[in-house]
Amino acid sequence: MNRRTVLPVVLLATLLLALVAGLVGLSGGSGSAATVAARRAPSAAPTPSTPPNPTYYDVPMAGQPYAANPRNPLAGGTWSVNEGYWDQGLFAAWERASGTDKSYLAKSALQPKALWFTIGNSTPARTTTGVSNYIALAQHGDPNMLVQLAVFGIWGYQGEGQRLVSPLSHQEKSDYRAWIRSVSAQIGTARVAVILEPDLALAVNRLDLPAGQRTKGWKARQKLTAYAAKTFHDHNRRAAVYLDAGDADWLTTAQAVDLLQRSGIQYARGFALGATHYSSTQDDIARSAELATALAAHGVRSHAVIDTADNGRPFTYQQFYAAHPKSFFDNSFPCAASRTAVCNALGVPPTWKVASTALPLSPAQRATAATYVDGYLWFGRPWLKDQATPFMKNKAILAGQYSPF
Repeated sequence: MNRRTVLPVVLLATLLLALVAGLVGLSGGSGSAATVAARRAPSAAPTPSTPPNPTYYDVPMAGQPYAANPRNPLAGGTWSVNEGYWDQGLFAAWERASGTDKSYLAKSALQPKALWFTIGNSTPARTTTGVSNYIALAQHGDPNMLVQLAVFGIWGYQGEGQRLVSPLSHQEKSDYRAWIRSVSAQIGTARVAVILEPDLALAVNRLDLPAGQRTKGWKARQKLTAYAAKTFHDHNRRAAVYLDAGDADWLTTAQAVDLLQRSGIQYARGFALGATHYSSTQDDIARSAELATALAAHGVRSHAVIDTADNGRPFTYQQFYAAHPKSFFDNSFPCAASRTAVCNALGVPPTWKVASTALPLSPAQRATAATYVDGYLWFGRPWLKDQATPFMKNKAILAGQYSPF
């Protein structure tokens, strides 16, 4: 090739390179800058999946327990905030939000809450690390961090709706016990609060109801709950376990005490009120004292936790259906400017300092709470449809907007 041939080729190549560079500059924006920066960065150190200085939103709960309840296992330390693990989208929605929406979503996203584990989502056949992974992420190295979870499985693989049709099968009972052993092994020595079997109150043998409205296989469901309570008692020394006992507007005292005794209350720290109902915290404080006193008469010392996630504007089962006769109780109505009663609003934030909150209580109510109530916890889920699934962003926003707390 002679010099007359080489020069045009060189010039042509130079022009082509310039053209390509110009096109990249026109189309790149921030993406081009990132691409160039990435090319310049050393390739030997990949970006870690966890930031070196992550932000945590855990809530300090320091202090000494009340003198009237000196062994309260929930007092002191820090309570973990779930930053998105299996939460169906609440935390992510808060992260993406802005303005007033972000403020209202923060009221629920940034509170310590119980994560629900079911025989469907965490059975050993599906995962043997779902619970332990959650605890490890929630504690992020602090063994004294309190992690909260709900254990929900006595309704089998078909769910609560099947309870009026058929009892649990032999296989479902066997699977339940294996699942509980797996959950217990994953909890180990971690500091946890366990709400055991929310809606256990449906397993009462309700002779006052028509036969078609009674739970099939109620006795086996109670026995399985007792098996779970004993398993946690025997193997998880830092687990504070609370059995569901309905709500102030649900079972009679006699019904609740019988249910708790049959379901292993002697192995638990106490009982839980308000999981799927919306009674006032004041009514549940009184209920806590009634049940604890009745259990003490049977030789069982017990304390309560009260769900306050969804009773900022409290109402009873009867009041709900009087206002919304064709609706579904579990899927409470969002509040609105034209409807600020019998609607879905966040209650007093979680705490063990039950006598020292913004909740309006009389001196007698504060004394009762300090004696019988270990904590106000959030194990209800008013940001979910039917308190189950899916996540409903607008419902979560309105629950925060119309909360008095």
